[in-house]
Amino acid sequence: MKKMHAGLILAGLFTLNTAVLSQAATIYWGGGENGVWHEASNWSLRIPEFRDVVTSASGAPGEWPVDIQANAVVGRILQSNWSGETIFGKTGNPFGVSLTFGGASNAAVTRNLGNMTFNVNLAHTYDAGITDFTWSYGAQGATTVNGDVSLGSYNWNVTKTANGYADTTVNGTISGSGGLILGNSSASLATRMFLTDENTYTGATTLNNNTHLILNGGTLGNANITIGGGAIEQDAWLAGDAVNKGTVRLNIANDTADLITLANAYGRLQLTNLNLELNFTGTQSLGTYILADYSANTVNGLDGIAFNQVTGADGWSIDYAYNEGTQIALVIPEPGALALFGVAGLLLAAWRRTTGSRA
Repeated sequence: MKKMHAGLILAGLFTLNTAVLSQAATIYWGGGENGVWHEASNWSLRIPEFRDVVTSASGAPGEWPVDIQANAVVGRILQSNWSGETIFGKTGNPFGVSLTFGGASNAAVTRNLGNMTFNVNLAHTYDAGITDFTWSYGAQGATTVNGDVSLGSYNWNVTKTANGYADTTVNGTISGSGGLILGNSSASLATRMFLTDENTYTGATTLNNNTHLILNGGTLGNANITIGGGAIEQDAWLAGDAVNKGTVRLNIANDTADLITLANAYGRLQLTNLNLELNFTGTQSLGTYILADYSANTVNGLDGIAFNQVTGADGWSIDYAYNEGTQIALVIPEPGALALFGVAGLLLAAWRRTTGSRA
């Protein structure tokens, strides 16, 4: 009986210790420059787990490169006690290595000082009830992701809480069923995001006032986009880079088309440096599809008179002043215009409507 009690006590202590270790903790980095993430001796408590907050002790060096050699997990990265360049993953890390955020809090990254670089892929998985994850920027600085970002089913919310610029550049693909939200609680410089690659996430894109989404050679594969929102009286922009341009892909599935909406008088859509790609699937039975609605800002909602380039619109025309100058629409050309192309033009338009052909 005594042996049984002793065994139960030991089992209870083991269970208690395991429970304590699995609770969320704030873990400090102590590995110095180029230390390895997966070595427990580089951390104050343990190698980070899904619920843990990772940070650096006050007075730590400005340079904080962490070598992530294999898949890793973390609850939150809190960059509040150091400045300079914070690097997760050395340049040239093995392809496919991921840092996955998770746990019970949607606060994924809080960056208050300096710059931050991720040379790994990023993924996300959270407890039930969490619908988005937040990257919050305090003082000015830039964040670069040199890898892919898998949203899963969560929305990515990027916001700025203090004056100064807050730029995020993603040099990889953003994927998943979640969406992208750029928010701002500061009326000074805008929260900006630069996308340089093909992006396939299928959730909506929301650009609140005083935010800019700039496609620097990148593509938005799902163009259900709302531009403008919130109380700050500063413009929200969807734009392309002046040199590399950018591409917005509008999907028309049967008779349902993606839509770009300027939600208020601060919503701005820059046409000049954006390419439009139309992607048809199924069967189209209508003669008009609304691609963008700028009725909330007819004064300066559109920057430029037309998209830089349009592909996939064979047999259709783009009307940039549809519905009394409030919408951009894809329309079947008027008979008079089609007459310029003769019977071949009429046949092409009819075929275009019934097959959903793509260029």
